Amino acid sequence: MSHRDRVHSRGILVWLVERLRGREQLLVRAADDLPLLLLRYSRGGLPVAREIEVAYAHTLPRLSAES
Repeated sequence: MSHRDRVHSRGILVWLVERLRGREQLLVRAADDLPLLLLRYSRGGLPVAREIEVAYAHTLPRLSAES
């Protein structure tokens, strides 16, 4: 059997890598009228999670209802 005959589901490989790397969480508090947002991300993804936090907590409340 050659290596070309071996087929592995990408989902299993992604799941395995995520399990090995671990996951982290960040709770984002925004304006009183917005719900809390729980971000769950792979370890090492904090910079992206912080960008989402800024967008949710600071930018979203400032958008007008007409936008």
